[in-house]
Parts: sequence; structure tokens; C-alpha cells
Amino acid sequence: MRSSGGKAEAASSRTHGRCATSDPFTLLCRGSLAGAYLAAGDLDRAIPMYQRALDGQLRVLGGDDPDTLISYNNLGAAYEAAGDLERAIPLYRQTLDGRVRVLGKDDPAHADLPRETRQRQQVGATRRRLTSGSASSSAVHVKALP
Repeated sequence: MRSSGGKAEAASSRTHGRCATSDPFTLLCRGSLAGAYLAAGDLDRAIPMYQRALDGQLRVLGGDDPDTLISYNNLGAAYEAAGDLERAIPLYRQTLDGRVRVLGKDDPAHADLPRETRQRQQVGATRRRLTSGSASSSAVHVKALP
């Protein structure tokens, strides 16, 4: 697995020139590579790669492009996976605000957002309790909220 990641990273590095970072597909590929790192649990590679993808998409596509909004969300997920909710939450907020701005607040795509937001808040509160030592067990069980 390491060798295929190394090949993909080398290809990304070779195409890191000005032309390549202006190509939306290259930026999408960079985000996909970051996702593979995240799935492999390699947050030290995933987070900077997601950040580079987001920076490029902001520059090339703008802040309201759907791919840019996905990149905000993906970077937030990587920070959340790393336990860094201080960085994750503003990125999730940026994603939500952008989607509402682009799609409108009454778009059906937003129907589950309040439930998902409550779930994330519950997970965050549980993590804070665990890290503060007030929980008696290291196991965390989170139920889906209605």
C-alpha cells in the first residue's frame, strides 16, 4: 500500500507546477489522494493534501463551487478524525453556509442537516468529556438522534 501511495504522491508532486494547480481535475485528484490517506489513517498526509486541494479550488473555482464546498467538508472531516474539533467545526460551518448560499435555505438537500449537526455536537461533547477525564470508560457509543 505504501508503494502505491508513494507513486500517487510522486505524480502529484510532478504536476504541482502552475498549470497543474490551475486544472480543476488535478485539484480533484489531489483531494482523492487525501481521501485515500484519510481512509488509511495517515492524517499527517491527509490534512496537508486536503488543505492544498482546498487552497487550489478556492483560487481556481471560487468559494461557492460545489467541489470547493466538498473540500471544506473533507478537510473538516480530516481534522475531526484527528480529534481537532477547533479546526473541524469552522470548516463544517463554511460548508453549510456555502451550500445554503448556493442552494437556498429551503433546498431538500438540507433536510437532514439539523440531525447531522446534533450528532456531531454529541460526538464532540463525548470527546471533550473523555479527554477531560470525566468519563469512566474509554469506550464511546453514540446513538443516532431522531
